[in-house]
Amino acid sequence: MSRTIGAKDKFRRKPRSDRNKHRKIYAGKPTKPKRKTNGKLVPYRTKRKRDAPIKVWFQEVRPISPEGYRKIPKRWRRIHDKKVKVWIGKPQKVDPQEISNAEQVGDIAIRILQYPGLFNLTMPTHSKNSWRVSYKKKAIVRITEGEEGLNAKVYDYSKLKHYWFFKEK
Repeated sequence: MSRTIGAKDKFRRKPRSDRNKHRKIYAGKPTKPKRKTNGKLVPYRTKRKRDAPIKVWFQEVRPISPEGYRKIPKRWRRIHDKKVKVWIGKPQKVDPQEISNAEQVGDIAIRILQYPGLFNLTMPTHSKNSWRVSYKKKAIVRITEGEEGLNAKVYDYSKLKHYWFFKEK
């Protein structure tokens, strides 16, 4: 239980009663086996294959509307983000070889989105939200309308360099 700001405890708080207890089943499924067996560390082996498809999800970045800006409390307005990030559709499965460099990321964005704007490319990470998967921004894609169709420019893709499939030219 969290403490109210400014409050002081009169007595020491009781520790959790379930401390050091390990659950057998979580969310209807058995938990992962422990990493140590007979005192030796057993590395976790994922069931995911290295060339299996990867999920990507795009966010559209738009400026906040004047009505939305007025809904923010006055004391927060100068530090609050003036942009709104809207999720587009659902996560799409993409072959890792199709997003192995920045130009290919732009091509995938054009193929999936098909209209101009500023977008965030997000991918699932190890951090968990209430649905047990959290998508984080990996690159920024700006799609513009040109004479010969849509053009994509990819910015700030340093987080994609952590992945094994990404090769910078």
